[in-house]
Amino acid sequence: MESPWLFKNTGDPSPRRGSLNEKEMIRAITPVDRTRMSGQQRYLEEYEKYKHIEITPGEYHLKSNPTIKLVVISIHEEIGRVLVKTVKSGNERERTLHWCRKNLVPNR
Repeated sequence: MESPWLFKNTGDPSPRRGSLNEKEMIRAITPVDRTRMSGQQRYLEEYEKYKHIEITPGEYHLKSNPTIKLVVISIHEEIGRVLVKTVKSGNERERTLHWCRKNLVPNR
């Protein structure tokens, strides 16, 4: 089977005068969707999705890996930062409030 990336009658994968360049080829085969949104637009869309979630001090686990338990120690709403401690290792790290809303699920 002939590769779709080869140019007609040449067998050569390099572009020639009058042919599509690499960006035009990619644009021709990718559907128009969220990938064309700017990073700021994607962030705002994601922010709207998670802004209603309340984070309070207490125990949580990661949405992507429920075996990882975390404790929210303190929340600084004015700067959008949260101090989080891993239960197993005891490591403390500062995370954004948005990251916590998106990735943490409260333990029940």
